[in-house]
Amino acid sequence: MVNDDLSVVKGMKDWFGEEALLRERIVSTLKGIFLRYGFAPLETPSIENMSVLTKKGGGEIQEEIYRAQDQAGRDLGLRFDHTVPLARFVALKKGLKLPYKRYAIGEVFRDGPSQPEQGRYRSFMQCDVDTIGVKDVSAEAELLFLANDAFSAIGLKGIEIRLNNRKILNGLLRGFGVKPELFNNVLVALDKLDKIGERQVIEELQGIEGLGNDEIFQIKNIIELKGSNKDILDALRGLAKNDEAKEGTEELQRILDYTSSLKKGIVKIAPYLARGLDYYTGPIMEVFAVSGNVKSSVLGGGRYDNMIGEFMGSKNKVYAVGFSFGLERIITILQDEKRIEKKLSPAQIFIVPLNTLKESFGITQKLRKAGINVDMDLKGRNIKKSLSYAEALGIPYVGIIGENEIKKGVISVKDLAKRSQKEMSIEELKKKLKE
Repeated sequence: MVNDDLSVVKGMKDWFGEEALLRERIVSTLKGIFLRYGFAPLETPSIENMSVLTKKGGGEIQEEIYRAQDQAGRDLGLRFDHTVPLARFVALKKGLKLPYKRYAIGEVFRDGPSQPEQGRYRSFMQCDVDTIGVKDVSAEAELLFLANDAFSAIGLKGIEIRLNNRKILNGLLRGFGVKPELFNNVLVALDKLDKIGERQVIEELQGIEGLGNDEIFQIKNIIELKGSNKDILDALRGLAKNDEAKEGTEELQRILDYTSSLKKGIVKIAPYLARGLDYYTGPIMEVFAVSGNVKSSVLGGGRYDNMIGEFMGSKNKVYAVGFSFGLERIITILQDEKRIEKKLSPAQIFIVPLNTLKESFGITQKLRKAGINVDMDLKGRNIKKSLSYAEALGIPYVGIIGENEIKKGVISVKDLAKRSQKEMSIEELKKKLKE
C-alpha cells in the first residue's frame, strides 16, 4: 500500500513514458512553428508578487491563485497564465522595440476544479505567443495562420477556430440597456454555452441580480444566431446600435478577409464566445477539436490593449494580442484518437557491446554526433536480455557490437518489428536511421 504522504497532489500528474515523450515532441514542434513566424522566447518566473497577479484576470481566476509568503513576509503567488507576467515585463522594459513578438512555454498553476479526463489539471503547461505593438487585426490574422500550421504539424486533425469580438459583446449589451457592472457576469454565463447548453445559460442569466427579463430576451438574440459567417455578421450588424459594436463587426470582417486562404469553414464566427478573463478588449478566439470526447478548447486568447498601459500606470493603449495552446488537452485528444506511440525511450537504436565497451563508446558517439538518438547497455547483459529490454522501451533497432563486428568494421543491426538482422557500416546505419 502506497503511503498517502507520497501521493501526487490532487489535480496534478507525473508525466512519464510515451506521454512525456509526446509532450516533448509537441513542445519542440510548437517552438519550431513559433520561431518560423518570428517569435522570440521570453522566460518569466513562476512566482510573481501578488500585487502583479491581482491586477488583472477576473474574480474567478483571482480565487484560484496559489498564494504564498516568503521569509520576509512578502505576499507572492504562482502565475496563473503567461499574459500577466508578459504585461509586467513590457511595462518595466524601457526602450523595447515594437512590434515585440514573443513566445513562452512553461507551467502555470490554478487552484480550481480539475477534470483529468478533459485534460484539465491544476498545474499545466501553456505554450503562448503574443504580439505587442500592432493596432491592426493583421496581428490576429497572423496568429490564426500560425495556429492552423501548428495543429497541422502536431497531427491534430479536424479543428475549428471560433472567433468573436469583445467590442461586439460590450456594445450589444450596452445597447440592450445592461448595466456595465453586470457585463462580466453576463459574459461568463454566455461563455458556458458550449458546456451547459442554452437552457442553463438562460437560467444563469435569470439568476444575475439586476438583469431584467427584457434584457435577457435581447441577449437570447445573440445566443440563437446561426448560419454562415456572412449570415451571422449581417445579423450582428443589424443588432449593433453603437459605434463600439459596429467597429467590432468590421474588425471580424477584416480578419476573415485576411485569412480567406485558410481551408473553407475552419474559421467560424461564434457570437456567444466571451472568454472568462476580464482583460480582453477586442477580437477573441478559441480552437476546438470537432471530433473526440474532449469538449474543452485546445487554444484560447485574444486582444488586450489596456493591460500593459495599466501596468505602466498610464491610460494610453499598448496594443497587444496573443493566445495559448493547452498542451494537456491536446495530449488527451491524441490519446483518445489512439495516436500515441508506445515508446518509453527516445532512442532510435540500442547498442549492445559484447566485451567491446571501449570500442562501442566510440561508435555510439559517432552516431550521436550525426544527430541520432542512441542508448547503450552499460550492465553487461546478454543479447536475449538486451533485446527484451529494448523491445519493452519501444526502441525499434538493436545494434550488436562484438569482436567479430569490430574486425569487419560493421554493426549487426536487428529490426525488432521485422524480426530481421543485417550487418551495416556506421555510414549505412546513419543513413538508415535518418530516413
